[in-house]
Amino acid sequence: IRIGASMNVAGASAPVTFAGTLAMALAENYAGLVMSDLFGETWEPGIAPIVMDQRTGASLYCGPDRTLLSLASRDIYRYLGLEMGPLGGIGHLTTSDACRPGIHAGIEKAYTASLNLLLGMPPYISHGGMLGPGGLVGSIEQIVIDAEIVSMLDRLYRGFEVNDDTLALDAIMDVGFDGSFLAHEHTAAHFRNELWLPRIIRRLNPSAGNEEKPDMLSA
Repeated sequence: IRIGASMNVAGASAPVTFAGTLAMALAENYAGLVMSDLFGETWEPGIAPIVMDQRTGASLYCGPDRTLLSLASRDIYRYLGLEMGPLGGIGHLTTSDACRPGIHAGIEKAYTASLNLLLGMPPYISHGGMLGPGGLVGSIEQIVIDAEIVSMLDRLYRGFEVNDDTLALDAIMDVGFDGSFLAHEHTAAHFRNELWLPRIIRRLNPSAGNEEKPDMLSA
């Protein structure tokens, strides 16, 4: 038996104030530690509070409220010299409380993905296609979109190399001040690795007209 992390719901099973929610979660964690010592069970520490939408009653896995709670939880455990359990992270990389793919899901998934990247976590797909409060909805279309989001962030995470080849001094001298690098062999050799090439996003020139959807490939 594992005695797991605290996952209180601010505004429902815990106070609506974040300080109160965290105080309650920390008390529950200490209680779990005591119980694990008494009964010889495995203690899995962590604080992973979520928030209840006071208008709809939905338990929210995404948004700035849960981000603040998750970051504060990390600070508390760092102060105590403890390691966070698997439920104590900032949230799943591709989390959204939207119930279907769309603008809502895109905003929240990009938001949570970017936060994880800023915390130093490499891009990955966790629960790809998961949607809805509590992750109760699954979407094949959203899996494809999640992969595109992670692909974009992976390019950002990877950075770029600086060496004699990538500095391209020979190519610069070859093209000169009035030429173009578009057809140069250096461009052909490097563009696939250097540039992010999306799979479903279409970035058309506005002058191409409106015959194709400019933002996304049609199904």
